[in-house]
Amino acid sequence: CACGEIKLEKIDKLPAHVHSFDEGVILTNPSETTEGVKVYTCACGEVKLEKIDKLPAHTHTFDDGEILTNPSELTEGVKVYTCACGETKLEKIDKLPAHVHSFDEGVVVVNPTHLTEGAKIYTCTCGVTRAETIAKTAEHTHGDWENHNDTQHKKVCACGDTVYEDHTLADGACGVCGKQSASGCAASVSGIALILPLCGAACLMLRKKKKQ
Repeated sequence: CACGEIKLEKIDKLPAHVHSFDEGVILTNPSETTEGVKVYTCACGEVKLEKIDKLPAHTHTFDDGEILTNPSELTEGVKVYTCACGETKLEKIDKLPAHVHSFDEGVVVVNPTHLTEGAKIYTCTCGVTRAETIAKTAEHTHGDWENHNDTQHKKVCACGDTVYEDHTLADGACGVCGKQSASGCAASVSGIALILPLCGAACLMLRKKKKQ
């Protein structure tokens, strides 16, 4: 009052505040194994948390796979498959079946003799090779004919065995070893071979006349 007197009057309480929360913000995304968390905020500053259910179990869809390790006849291989979600799985690849070699007819690399064995190499289409021993020959292995002396030529085996034959003269030389005949011709007089000198382009052959 103007005189200074006062009086008090009660004011009714404000009506209870009804929070009006926003659409919320995800704090933690859920997964197939864990729940997520979402937070809502009111204009008054009040917040509330809400759990987000786990994701339903994912059915993986894997690609055709990629070979990491090729198999062999001795070891298994490994293949990896990848899902769009990033999940991977490994799969074993069976060992290759045992290879059956198919060898060719072989190539003789060392010829045998009656002193030493020979060798033959066979090759498979896969590149593998195998060696085979060739038995020694039963007969001597003589070399080429060569001159021995004025009347004979010879051929010698590695073991030392030697074969001799008489020269086969034709046109002044041996037709086997190539030995040139002496400067003259061979004539037979009473069974004795004589060497006669050449007379120009002609050769005189002496023969003993048969008794009448």
